[in-house]
Amino acid sequence: MDPLIVKYAIMAIIAAISGFFLAGFCIYTIYVAIQWLMDKKKERPDKEIAKKKEKFWAGIIGLGVNGLLFAITFPVVYSVVFEAFYKVYDRFF
Repeated sequence: MDPLIVKYAIMAIIAAISGFFLAGFCIYTIYVAIQWLMDKKKERPDKEIAKKKEKFWAGIIGLGVNGLLFAITFPVVYSVVFEAFYKVYDRFF
């Protein structure tokens, strides 16, 4: 097997996994932010609000780390996948 194909396959897998985690962290962060703001509005005990705030910041950090990984891997793989898609598309259509 060509080492270049293996490299791009690994990068594509990392980009896909990172993209799924990025979407998951977006949903998680939005959910926790809503819960945190609702608890703040209802004047819950400070301990519960602090826990929600920690979860919110963990979601933000997860977004940042996965966003960085996705930003590094996706542009490299995108051009190769796009080119392969057009080769297959031209062959069949």
